[in-house]
Amino acid sequence: MAMMNNTTVVMAPAPAPTTTTVVVNQKQDNCCRAAIPALHIAGAAVCCIFNIFIPGFGTILAGFFVFCCGNPGMDMAGKFMTCCLNWWIGWLQLGTSVILIGWIWSWMWSCAFIAMSADYHSSGGDTTIVTTSAPAPAAPIIVNNSSMMAAPAPAAAPAPAPVAAPPPAYSQPAAAPMPGQVA
Repeated sequence: MAMMNNTTVVMAPAPAPTTTTVVVNQKQDNCCRAAIPALHIAGAAVCCIFNIFIPGFGTILAGFFVFCCGNPGMDMAGKFMTCCLNWWIGWLQLGTSVILIGWIWSWMWSCAFIAMSADYHSSGGDTTIVTTSAPAPAAPIIVNNSSMMAAPAPAAAPAPAPVAAPPPAYSQPAAAPMPGQVA
């Protein structure tokens, strides 16, 4: 009686590597950005309404709002500069409204007030993009052992094939001397 053990190993396919991406935004101020105050959404809406009906008045009002409820974190000199810029820009909008340029300019600043109101509540972080990839975890192995009693004996392995001898070395017969050659 012969006893035979069969072992089956099954490997699961490796999962795809995982990737994590983190993005944090950074604001880069420029001279045009300093002229448009970041107001609370309520202040921005009030300035927007005034700019629609009386071009330039909302812009002048936004300049004064900077001192009480705009541009958080800005120093007093920056707030004073923003107020002066908005005061002059508001008067230019009012003066050029006769030829419709002031109306259009005033409406564009109204949209900018609303768009910049998001900066009022943000803390202003740096742009950081981090991408990480984790290697795939080791694949699980499943082992199945089963025993069989009285299994037939394994067949004998066939005899190896005879190895052929290498071919004999090739030899060239000595050549006869050519006419005119000295042997």
